[in-house]
Order: sequence, then C-alpha cells, then structure tokens
Amino acid sequence: GCDEQWLVRQIAAETQRGRQELERRFEERSKELKSEQLQVLEQLRGQREHRINELREELEQERQEVNAQAEEALQEAVRRQELSFQVERENLEVVQERQSASLNEAREEVLVAKAQCEERQRV
Repeated sequence: GCDEQWLVRQIAAETQRGRQELERRFEERSKELKSEQLQVLEQLRGQREHRINELREELEQERQEVNAQAEEALQEAVRRQELSFQVERENLEVVQERQSASLNEAREEVLVAKAQCEERQRV
C-alpha cells in the first residue's frame, strides 16, 4: 500500500512537473512568436510608410510636370493669340492705309474736278 501510494504520488508529481515544463515552454515560445510577429509587423509598417512616401513624391512630381505642361500650353496659346491679333492688326493697318490712299486720291480728283469746273465757268 504505502509503496504504491508513494509511487502514485511520485508519478503524479512527475506528471505535474512535466505539464508545468510544457506550459512554461509553450509560454516562452508564444512570447518568441509574438515578438517575431511584432518585428515583422513593424518591418511591414516601415516598408508601407516608405512606399507611401515614394508614391507621394512620384505623385507630386507628376503634378508639377502636368502643371508645367499646362502652363507651357497656356503660354503657347497666348503667344498664338497675340500673334493672331498682331497679324489682324497689321492687316487692318494695310486696309486703312489703302482706304486712306483711296480717299486722298478721291479728294485730289474732287479738287481737280472742282478746279476744272471753276476754270470752265470762267471761260
């Protein structure tokens, strides 16, 4: 009896120690895995932040390029419009000069005709 009870207690104690050792190793491994997981998450967060910053820089650069192209296109349109206005102005000046010349010729003709008419009336 006594030996059996002692043996049963020894086996129970051994089993308890084994169970406690397994629980301790399980907890230790769980902490290691959680630590590794946190490191991986931090690494991924860092990579994500880095990529987000890269994309922001690319987007800002593209925005600046698009703005520069739009500004250039606007300036070109303004230059073309100014050139068009200049050409139109020059054309109008040529027309005005011709009309002025024609008007002056007509005045001359009127003066000559008037002079001839006066000359005839005197004769």
